[in-house]
Amino acid sequence: NLSQNAILEAVANRNSMGMDQVDGEVILKRDPLRFALSAIRITRNLERMGDQIVNCAKCFRRGLIPQRFFCDEEILNKLLSRVITIVGMAVESLVEEKNRFYGSVHSVEEEINNLCQSAFLKFVMDPRLDKNQFADVYRLILCLERTGDYAVNIAEELVRLNTGMDIRHVSDPVQAIAKTS
Repeated sequence: NLSQNAILEAVANRNSMGMDQVDGEVILKRDPLRFALSAIRITRNLERMGDQIVNCAKCFRRGLIPQRFFCDEEILNKLLSRVITIVGMAVESLVEEKNRFYGSVHSVEEEINNLCQSAFLKFVMDPRLDKNQFADVYRLILCLERTGDYAVNIAEELVRLNTGMDIRHVSDPVQAIAKTS
């Protein structure tokens, strides 16, 4: 297993570098195990993000969603636009190895969540959609929301990689990052 090998190699590197006896800030910034674990988490989130996009394509391939429905509905168009934005921010942060987009990612995630809820409420009783069409539209909404969630996970992991701080369960992660910078 590639992940297990990466972890074992990182532990060996940590020990050979004498980091097994060093604590605190040095380990947070330079620990090879942290880099290996972050790489695994980021890769896993990228893979899951791709899976959600494939799931969207499968819904469209079924052919039940009316032609141009996704393009003509403003809320779906905006949802897609915001998901594209958040994924782009996560990928750009990953390429640049920075966490500078985290505050923006957080606000875009909230917007995506609100759009998903509004879209569900709008289409759940839409007379233009039969139950199978609604099911596919709902699947698309869920897949897009999950795609955004995975982009946020990548941004959070980049923060952890760059600062050593786990911000997933902090009440105000943007403020927490500002304090460590």
